[in-house]
Amino acid sequence: MGTPSSISLVMENYIPTLAAVISVAQRDLDKEKIGYTRRKRQGLGVYRDGDEISRGAGSLATALAALPGIRVGRDPSGGNEGLSISGVGGPNACLNFIVDGFPWREDSGNASISDYVRPEELQAIELYSAMTVPPEFALSPNSNCQVLVLWTSQRIRPGTSKVVKPLD
Repeated sequence: MGTPSSISLVMENYIPTLAAVISVAQRDLDKEKIGYTRRKRQGLGVYRDGDEISRGAGSLATALAALPGIRVGRDPSGGNEGLSISGVGGPNACLNFIVDGFPWREDSGNASISDYVRPEELQAIELYSAMTVPPEFALSPNSNCQVLVLWTSQRIRPGTSKVVKPLD
């Protein structure tokens, strides 16, 4: 056996490095401007946008039929498709419409909202119960009506999403 020898080993501090991660987010500027994104984050209603909306439906009523709290029924006067509400208030519960941020008022003729808003124009939909209506859509302080907010391509331009990249 030989004489033991000593070895000196010097190591540098090892710091593991990972490859850079780039996260990309998509923002819809028009929806942010009208407050849709903020209200959707709060989660007080039912929200549909993008591919969640049945734009190929034959009428507005058919496009809205999949929303919880909306029941599509026949208008007894003329057989036209119309909207009626089901849920807590029952079939006679009231429903207020807001179109592009403005209260919808049926005119004195036989025209309904389905005659003015086409499914292919819909960009976003919000539905609130009477208890969760945001202040900007409350038509009266003591209203006991649900509120259906329709945003069309007049206020939300299709394809306005913006890709947000990190700063270099």
